[in-house]
Parts: sequence; C-alpha cells; structure tokens
Amino acid sequence: MSRPIIIDGHADTLHSIWNGSPRFAERVEGEAIDMPLVKQTGLTAQFFAISTIDGGRYVEPLPRWGLMLLDLFHRQVEAHADDILHATCADDVLTAHADGKLAAFVALEGGDFLDGRIELLRMYHRLGVRLLVLTHFRRNALADSTRESSTGGRLTPFGVEVVKEMERIGMIVDVSHVADAGVDHVFDIAEKPIVSSHANARAVYDHPRNMTDAHLRRLAENRGLIGLSIVPFFIDRGCRTFARFMDHMEHVIQTAGIDHVGFGSDFDGFDYVEDPLIEGLEDISCFARVGEALSANGYSDEDVAKVLGGNWLRLVRDVLG
Repeated sequence: MSRPIIIDGHADTLHSIWNGSPRFAERVEGEAIDMPLVKQTGLTAQFFAISTIDGGRYVEPLPRWGLMLLDLFHRQVEAHADDILHATCADDVLTAHADGKLAAFVALEGGDFLDGRIELLRMYHRLGVRLLVLTHFRRNALADSTRESSTGGRLTPFGVEVVKEMERIGMIVDVSHVADAGVDHVFDIAEKPIVSSHANARAVYDHPRNMTDAHLRRLAENRGLIGLSIVPFFIDRGCRTFARFMDHMEHVIQTAGIDHVGFGSDFDGFDYVEDPLIEGLEDISCFARVGEALSANGYSDEDVAKVLGGNWLRLVRDVLG
C-alpha cells in the first residue's frame, strides 16, 4: 500500500510551544507532536487549535489572545518552511503529502473569540483560520457548552448567523463542546458537512463530551465526521486501554459508517500528570497503530485509508474546497 494520508483533527500543541515546553524542530522525549516524529510517522495534516484556555483559565481579552496565538502559528510555519505548509484547502494537503511536508491548519476553539461580532469571524478567516469550535468550557454568545446541557439551550440568533456565515466563507463548523440541544440545532440548519473534531461514543462511555448514537446517525446523514480522541477520560476512566479506544472506533463505524470517522487526538490539551496517556496512544505514532488494528480486524486497505485521513480530506474538500 502506498504511503497513506494521515490527518489529525485537533491538537493544542501551539499552547505547549507558547509555554516553552517543546522545541518543535527537535525530538523531545515525552512530547506527542514534534517535527522529527511527524517525519517518522508520516503525519500528513494537523489541525492546530487556539484555545480560549491557557494554564487552566480563560485568557482575556480573548480576541487579543487569539491574535497572539495566530501570530505564533504563522511564525512557526515561517520558521519551518521546509517542513510545514500552511493549509487552507484539500489541495494543500495533497501538495504537502507529495512534498513530504506537514499541512498545518489553524483552528479556533471557542466562539468566545468572536466577542459577539461577525466581523471578527471574517477577519480570522482572512488570517487563515479554517475551523471554529462553536463553544468551549462555558456558555457564549453562540450557544451553551456541554457544561450547561441541562438548560436545553439551542443556538442563539448570533450562533445561527455564525454557522451560516462560516458555510458561506468556507470554514468548518465544529460542535465538539456544544450542548446536545445545540448540536441538534446545528444539524437542523447546516447545509454543509460538520465535525465533532475531538470526541468519542457516548454509548461506549457515558461522558457529556462524547456523541450520542442519535448524533452519530445525523452526522452520517450530514456527510460529517467525528474525530476520535485519545483523552483517557473520554475513552473510559475505569478502562484505560488501547482496546477500549478501539471499542469506540468500532461502535462509531457500526453506527455512523466507515466514511464518517477519523482522528481528533486532543494531544497537548489536558493534564498528562492527572490523566496519563494510555499505552499505545502516547503520541502521533498511534494513528498507524490504529490502522494496523483495523486491518487485523478485517477492514480493507481502502477502509483503513478512509479512517487514517481520507474521510478528513473528503470533508475538507466539501467545505473548504
């Protein structure tokens, strides 16, 4: 089989770089993502998230924080121009794959970055952002987060406006942290595929951040995608194993279909001391390991290629061109 396209839909590595943790150009033992590991594993594309949270707290004012991290992203791309390509569409992924580079997308994690202004959405798009997670850890001007699920709140009028404008300008709508009623509302109005970039299956492990079977089925109808996460407390606090992760993978495949699942690791997005990484899911080499497990379970090379990155590539082309 030719070298596969491998795409990860969510990592908070920019925050690790901001805080001085990894030297991205060098291999640092214990780091989940760096350029030597990218080259070793063949990772094709990575969505780098800019989060509302840093050091366990919201960073205010958020529009300024977003611009500071966007500047860091662009400086990293410039510093590693021989190895990284700033990606904004599917053809950029294919170009990076052919040239042996990493296609780097940049995403915003939390509609709070918009500060209630649709103009800021358009400006972030002009600066290269191609995915927005509508909420993060709190209610905002767009919708309730999973922490307010009991309210039954759907999208606000501004949230509806944002989703429609994202589809118009070419930006991926991400419902990862959105309360269930808000996710239903997004499905009701979406005209293009949406994602839940870093979540797992709630039927396998009951966590509010994981997707219900009803939402997985709607995701298939929408031609969307779920990126499965390696976060231990999304997999199962009582069963932290690679096999348990594969239970989530198998359930999503059986519920939504092989065309609607990929990766959304969330590497660098949680406390590794409090929640140690699961053996076999410690860094980006895990993606190939999952592919091998799928092959061992009888999936064809074509289906494995879809999970590794083909499904993400299709969605990127559908939404971003």
